[in-house]
Order: sequence, then structure tokens, then C-alpha cells
Amino acid sequence: MRILCPVWLITICLLVSACRPPTFGLVYVSNTDVIRGPAPPVLDTNAQMHALKATDPLKEAQLALASRDFRLITTRMPFPVFLGIPEDELVFSARRQYGYKAIASTYELAHNPDFEKLRTDFAQKYNRLIYDFLRTNKELPSTGRAVAH
Repeated sequence: MRILCPVWLITICLLVSACRPPTFGLVYVSNTDVIRGPAPPVLDTNAQMHALKATDPLKEAQLALASRDFRLITTRMPFPVFLGIPEDELVFSARRQYGYKAIASTYELAHNPDFEKLRTDFAQKYNRLIYDFLRTNKELPSTGRAVAH
């Protein structure tokens, strides 16, 4: 009887965990990856859509600031458009100093109106928080990382 209890418990745990949606983080592509980097990773479209729905842009921006990642999010690569913020000197300076990133997409996701709406809303909120942080600093903070221009 002692041998069956652990097997039974393991079986229940496996069944419960198999019913949960996968918990993957949101995948980003950096402008340096597009310019000279390796081939983009194979992207699971279902996992990316789920991650975008589940990720809070304000919390994600706060985590980025805490790790000194001051890159803004664009919805287009390699010619960036930063939604939710003005196109001013601060944005151009931040782009030169830190680079930028995009929420990774596939052909299927790029043509999905739900994904595009989620990505647009996410970028606007995320960029606003990063922009407000950068605007309150007299000088742009250093990341300690080199950025390709």
C-alpha cells in the first residue's frame, strides 16, 4: 500500500499540471538581433498569444526598469514606430543609446487582428511608463550594456 500512494499522488499531479495552459514568458526581438544577430527563435504562436494576453504591460515595464532595460517597444522592425509617446528628442536619444525591441511575431500572428490590438495596447502602456521614467531623469541612465546603432 505504501508504494501505491506515491504513484497515485504523482499521477494526480501530472493530470492537474497537464490541464493548465503553458506558462511561457512574452518573447521579444531586439533591434540588434534584427541587424546582425542570429536567426530568430522558432516562435510558438499559441504560447505567444497566451503570454501577451496574460502579461501586464505596466508590471513588465517596471521589471524592465528594475533590470535597467530602458528599451522602448516598437510595433515595426527595422523601422521603429513607438506608440503611446511623442516622437521627440528624448525618444530619439533613448533609441540611439538603448536600442529598442519588438514583441516577437509570426506571419500568422501579424495577420491576427486580436494579436495586433493586444500588441498595440501593450506597447502604448509599456512605452508610456518607460518614457515617463526617462523624462524625469535629467540625463539618460546608463545600462552598462553596449547597443548597436
